[in-house]
Amino acid sequence: YKVPAAGIALAWLVLWLVALPRRDALVRTGWFAAGMLAPWLVAALWFAAHGALGAFVDSVFFYQRHWIAMIDPPWRDVADQFVSTAAVALAPLWVAAAGGIALTWRRDRARTACLVAWIASATIAIVLQRQLAGYHFLLLVPALAVAAALGIAELAARPRWRVALAAIAVLVGLSARDWIRAY
Repeated sequence: YKVPAAGIALAWLVLWLVALPRRDALVRTGWFAAGMLAPWLVAALWFAAHGALGAFVDSVFFYQRHWIAMIDPPWRDVADQFVSTAAVALAPLWVAAAGGIALTWRRDRARTACLVAWIASATIAIVLQRQLAGYHFLLLVPALAVAAALGIAELAARPRWRVALAAIAVLVGLSARDWIRAY
C-alpha cells in the first residue's frame, strides 16, 4: 500500500508506551521497527539486483510527491472533502466508535489510547495523500470498527443507554439504504 498508510503503525507505539514498562515498550518497538523495515529491505534488494533500485525509489517515494504537485488541491478543500466523505460514508461507525472510546476510557486507558491513536494516524495517512479516493478511507474502517464494536457492546450492557444503541441502528439502516442505492 502507499507509504502514508504505514503511519497507522504509530497506534502500536502509543499502546506499548501507555500499557507497558518503558523497557518492554522499547524492546517491542525495536522488533516492530525491524519487522516494518524488513519488507522494504527485501524489495529494495530485489529491485537493486535487477538494476532498478532508482525506479523503485522513484515510484514509491517520489511519484506521490509529483502527483500531489500536479493535482495540488488546497488543504482546506482536502479537509472539507475528508470531513464530508467520512461523515456521510462512515457515520454509524463514528457514532458507535465515539461511544466506545468514551465508555471504555476509565476502565481501559491503554486500549482506548491505542484506538484513538489508530483512528488519528489513519486519518492523517488519508489526508496526507490529498487525493481522497474512496478506497483511501478503507484505512480508517478497521480502527473505527473495533472502537464501534466496543461502543456497541458497552451500550448494550447499559440499559439506560439503549436509546443510543437504537440511534446507531437507525444510522446503520440509513447507511445500508444509501449503499444499496449506490451499488
